[in-house]
Amino acid sequence: MCDKASGLGPALGSMLETVRRRTTLKAADLPRFPARVEDGVHFCLATLLRGWPDGRTRVLISVSARDGRLGVVLFDPETTDIAHIATAAGWEAVAGRIAALKGTVASGPNFGGLIITIDIPVAGRNAAL
Repeated sequence: MCDKASGLGPALGSMLETVRRRTTLKAADLPRFPARVEDGVHFCLATLLRGWPDGRTRVLISVSARDGRLGVVLFDPETTDIAHIATAAGWEAVAGRIAALKGTVASGPNFGGLIITIDIPVAGRNAAL
C-alpha cells in the first residue's frame, strides 16, 4: 500500500529497496493522485517485481504524468517473455487492477528486452482523495 503522506514516487522508492533485483526508478516531480490510483500502481509494481528474476543489469522503471495520464514503463534488457516474470495469476491481478482504474497494461519484447507499459487516465483526478 502506498504511503499516504509521501506520495507515489517516494513509496515506490521505498518498495524497491526490498526487491532482490537492482532497479533504477525515475519518478521525479509526480503530482499526488487519488489514493486508489497510487495504491493500484504500487500494488501492480510490487506484484510484478516480486517474481522478477535475478540478472546482471538493472531493471529500469519510469513513472510520469502528462496530458492527463499516468504512465509507467518497466524495461528489463535481459528477458523478452512476461512468463519469466509473472505467473498467469499475477499478470491477471495486475491487468484487473489497471482495468479497474480504466487503464491499460501491455507487455512484449522491445529494444532487445522486455517492456511493460501501464497507462492510466488521471485528468481531473490530481488531488489526493
